[in-house]
Amino acid sequence: MTTFCYLTDTHFGYTLGEGYSMQPRHPEPVEKVLCGLREWLTENPVDFILHGGDLVEHGNEKLITRFAEKLTSMPCPAYLCLGNHDLDSPDSYELWKEHHMGLLPKNKPNYKLEFDDVNVYVLAVSYAGAPQPYYWETAHIPVISDQQKHDLEQYLAASTKPVILATHVQVNAIPSSQTGLCGEVGEPDCQYQRYLIDLARRFPMLHLIMTGHNHVNTLARFGNLITMTTNAFTETPFDLRVVTIDDKNIEVATHSLRPWIDPQAEFNAEFSWALGGPSQRECTIPVRKAKHDCSCSA
Repeated sequence: MTTFCYLTDTHFGYTLGEGYSMQPRHPEPVEKVLCGLREWLTENPVDFILHGGDLVEHGNEKLITRFAEKLTSMPCPAYLCLGNHDLDSPDSYELWKEHHMGLLPKNKPNYKLEFDDVNVYVLAVSYAGAPQPYYWETAHIPVISDQQKHDLEQYLAASTKPVILATHVQVNAIPSSQTGLCGEVGEPDCQYQRYLIDLARRFPMLHLIMTGHNHVNTLARFGNLITMTTNAFTETPFDLRVVTIDDKNIEVATHSLRPWIDPQAEFNAEFSWALGGPSQRECTIPVRKAKHDCSCSA
């Protein structure tokens, strides 16, 4: 069995009133958030942490160095899927390669984590309109290069274990049934969404896509594919996902770390839908066997 925790959109280093949030942010004091996480992990051990992106508010050397060190000081290995805020300067990617402290295996933005029960593939997108890869200038339109597609498809074709894909930008919108508003919110780029949904159709070992970016807990189903977004970890109630994989199921459960971080933290009830209901916070995904898996029982 493999268990990991997924958290995202901490935006460490932001200034008061800066940026987008769905709930009051609590990155300061940073130590309160990180100490709460460390204590929770001590009580609830996992094999590793996967941060879904936007670890920092700005991809400069000071913030990258400080918070790469803090995340890698947790009581288990930690990895990062680079988000747009992590890459908001032309030199951000080079700074991450120099100072990631193990968050990016082999100094690569795209990498795989392989375990007995599951393969996790981390994909860092680029952004439309930027003059170079792995740089976010203004547009929130994700771009997956032809080389990234080739590498990912080759990996999915060869995998005999279920694959979880982690990338930063959402694949599904927030439905009106969750918000109570007229129409969907945060609709993904159509080309990006179509590619990833079709990828799961062509490669059934892709079971789950985990993303962040919109600071909301959502879950959507596209045939056999589950896609989900996750609430920002530094916003009340400090949610993270725990993913447990065995030979039968992928179980996803959402945990609030409010008791460990700040039981009295301010909460805006107007946007309580960002937390999601039971169907957005928990799911069980049956593991599908690879067609080319020739194992048999006598």
